[in-house]
Amino acid sequence: MKVGILTFHDGINHGAFLQAYCLQETVKMLGADVYIINYRSRFYHSQRYKQRHDFFIKSWKTYRHFSVIKVKWQNIIKNLRFKYAQQSNLNLTFFSHDISTIIEKYKFDLIILGSDEIWNFKNDSRGFDLNYFGKDLREIPTISYAPSLGQISLGDKIPNQINTYLKQLSSISVRDRNSLEILKSMALNATQVLDPTFLYDVQVINPHKIPKINKYILVYAGYISTENKQSIQDFSRRYGYKLVAASYDQNWCDYSFVDVGICEWLGLFKNASFIITNTFHGTIFSILNKKDFCVLDLRSKTNKISNLLEDLKLVDRIVYSSSEFNHKILERIDYNKVFDLIDKYKKQSLLFLETNINSI
Repeated sequence: MKVGILTFHDGINHGAFLQAYCLQETVKMLGADVYIINYRSRFYHSQRYKQRHDFFIKSWKTYRHFSVIKVKWQNIIKNLRFKYAQQSNLNLTFFSHDISTIIEKYKFDLIILGSDEIWNFKNDSRGFDLNYFGKDLREIPTISYAPSLGQISLGDKIPNQINTYLKQLSSISVRDRNSLEILKSMALNATQVLDPTFLYDVQVINPHKIPKINKYILVYAGYISTENKQSIQDFSRRYGYKLVAASYDQNWCDYSFVDVGICEWLGLFKNASFIITNTFHGTIFSILNKKDFCVLDLRSKTNKISNLLEDLKLVDRIVYSSSEFNHKILERIDYNKVFDLIDKYKKQSLLFLETNINSI
C-alpha cells in the first residue's frame, strides 16, 4: 500500500520535524510504502519571503552588535541543519504548490492528514489552506492522525468549508481534547490519539552528540517572563546547576545553543537533570525521557499542553507564578503511573492507524 502523509513537515522546529518523521516511521512499521507530501501553499512561501525581506531591511544599527549578529548567524546554521535532516530522513515527494500534481503522480492508496496544527486556520504563517482538510485529494481514501486545531476554541466560528471537507474523511482522529470537543460540536465523530512522537522511538535516529556539560537544567522555551528567569537563575546558583538553552536564544543562561540540530537536541533532553519548557513537544520529550520538569508561561499554547498533562495526570507540572517554582522543581514524578497511561493510549493509537490502513 502506498500512503501519503500531509503535514507541516518543513518547519524549522524540532517538534515539527519529529512528528512528521515518527508518523512516517510508524506507518512504515505497519507495512506501508510511505511518502511525505512535499506541498506548501503559495501564501506560505510569500510569508517566508516577507520574513526574510524584513530581516534584511532592518537598520544597520540593529545588527551592528556582535551578539545579535551571532544569533542571526546561528539561526541560518539551524535552518541549513533542518533542511539537511528533512532531505536525509523524510521520504519526500517532489515539491509543488499544486497538491493535485503530486497526488496524480504518486497514486496513493491512502492519505493521512496530520499531525501538528494543520487544522489551526488562524495560523498567520500558513494561512487558511483547505488542502489540509482534504479539499484537493480527489476521491482517495483519507484519514486524519493527530492534527490539532491549536488555539481555536469551542466558541469560535468554524468556516462552513471545513465542516464540508471533514465530513468526507474516512476516519478522524485528533491529538487533544480541545480539538475533539470542537469536532463533536460540529457533529463529527472523532477519536483522540497520541502525538506520533509517542509512537516511535527516535533514539534510533543517530547517536546523541551533545556538549559535555555536567549537571544542567535544560531551558527549551521561546518566552520566559523576567520574574521566572530570576527564579530559575536563583535556583541554579543555589544548587550548583548550569543553565542550558536549546534552539531559542536565552542570553541569561550559561549556554545558549540556538543552532542545535535534531540529534543534539535529543541528547540535551536525554542528559538534562531537569527541564523547563513551554512547548508541546518540549513537554512530550521531557516525559519520554522520564525527566522532572515544569511548564512555565504557557501563553497561547494552553490548550494542547494542558490537555496532554491532564490526560497523563501531570497537570501539577504547570507553574503559574515564580513563587511556585522552587517548590515544584524539587518534586519528583512517579513515571510508573505515567507510562501505564501512555502504554494504554499508545495501543489505542496504533490500533486506530492499523485498522484504517488495513481497511483500504
